[in-house]
Amino acid sequence: MGILRVTWWPPPEWAGYKFTPGERIGITITIESAANSLITKATLKIVGNGYSIELPMKVDFAGFKDSLRVYSAFTYWNTPSSPGVTYFLNYEVTDNLGEVAKQTTQITASGVYAPLPPAPTEYILTITPPLGGTTDPTPAQYKYAEGSLASIRAIPQENYIFDHWNLDGANVGTTNPISFNMNTNHTLEALFTYLPPGPPPVAPPAPAPEEVITVPPPEAITPPAVEVIPSAPLPSAITPPPPPQMPSAPIAPETAGLIVLGAVALVVIVGATIWYFTKPPS
Repeated sequence: MGILRVTWWPPPEWAGYKFTPGERIGITITIESAANSLITKATLKIVGNGYSIELPMKVDFAGFKDSLRVYSAFTYWNTPSSPGVTYFLNYEVTDNLGEVAKQTTQITASGVYAPLPPAPTEYILTITPPLGGTTDPTPAQYKYAEGSLASIRAIPQENYIFDHWNLDGANVGTTNPISFNMNTNHTLEALFTYLPPGPPPVAPPAPAPEEVITVPPPEAITPPAVEVIPSAPLPSAITPPPPPQMPSAPIAPETAGLIVLGAVALVVIVGATIWYFTKPPS
């Protein structure tokens, strides 16, 4: 099961529909097919009163509807200027499975017919490859529908900075990204300025290695020699002279307080007491 339904133009109930001779008609048909059916070709053959033309139709996938694939096929027909002639429109649609769907409708060249609007006008934007950078989107040619907005961003390379835009040869400033409406064909160029690299960063000096100071062990201190001076010979023991012989008789009163100074001794008599002092050796 491939092609399930085709909505022809004009639909069958419009058989005999009339148009103005010599006008350009846009013709669209809608095709619904199974999920495994891919529409590969659609053609329109128009015949009538000795007139015959075959027109290829542009097929576009429109999406899914109720698990069915939906396509639209479109073409223009510049109608003959002969009035009163009935033309037969013979459609043929083919899918990847080899299935072919055919249908014939008719219209008459007389009366008034409102054609479909023409296809939208497109304009081309040419982005010139710049020196020192690139753009987003990348330099190339792009089609835009009339009145749509184009937005482009400049991206500098290393050692370059973005300078300004030239649109159609005129400087239009430094806004980045730049945006403008496409109402005619345009050429856009991004200009970059070279920025010389600066000197390489100076690395901080490496820390000085820690100085290790080796302290020699203290030298053994030899005390100075002490000169021993022999001491003078100690005086020999002095043998005190024998005490004077005391009179055996009592001391007379008249001798009380008498001081007797001898060569080596001092004798003091106080009352009945006798003090005896020896002279030290010289």
